[in-house]
Amino acid sequence: MADEVMTTEEASHYLKLSIQTIKQRAREGRMPAARIGRTWRFLKTELDRWLARGADQDEDLVDEGLGYAALAAEADPANQAGDMSLAEFEASLRAGPTETDE
Repeated sequence: MADEVMTTEEASHYLKLSIQTIKQRAREGRMPAARIGRTWRFLKTELDRWLARGADQDEDLVDEGLGYAALAAEADPANQAGDMSLAEFEASLRAGPTETDE
């Protein structure tokens, strides 16, 4: 069964946070999200994992330039315009950090 994909409004209701907070955290890479066109989408299972880890612990990732948005862009640099399929979206959220070649 596929993961439930949530809109910004649905994620806001689920997490009991304002829509503005959800959008800001997604834009800053402080929560698992993917931009598709001009909208944000969230996988419920990834939000649950994020909460279980302690949502504010991701501040360190953002400080190091490794927030969720940076990781998704690194996984698919050409997708910065937001043209990704649902399967690509799910894969980008699950990919996590990748090792860089030195």
